[in-house]
Amino acid sequence: MITRLPEPSREIMVLLIQEGILSPKEIEEHIDAPFDAIRYALRRLIESGIIKRVPNLLDMRSVYYRMATETELREIEDQLSRNVKRIINEALEEAVALS
Repeated sequence: MITRLPEPSREIMVLLIQEGILSPKEIEEHIDAPFDAIRYALRRLIESGIIKRVPNLLDMRSVYYRMATETELREIEDQLSRNVKRIINEALEEAVALS
């Protein structure tokens, strides 16, 4: 069960909800956090299924990231703690409020 997420996780989720699909470099440009913290948060979010990798068909050496769809989030709901679900809901609400 996923019980905690790294600090910049919520910011990354908000950004992906607002912008759609982004490269790691684009995410790093928008988030004010150390490079290693962002990379670690991306890795944990992918492992938990909260965000998804999208292959870059023009350059298979690189990837993009997107927020999991509502259906994908429902599929992993049992693996997430209340705290993580709360963070996801806060990110969704913040993204809607900012748009």
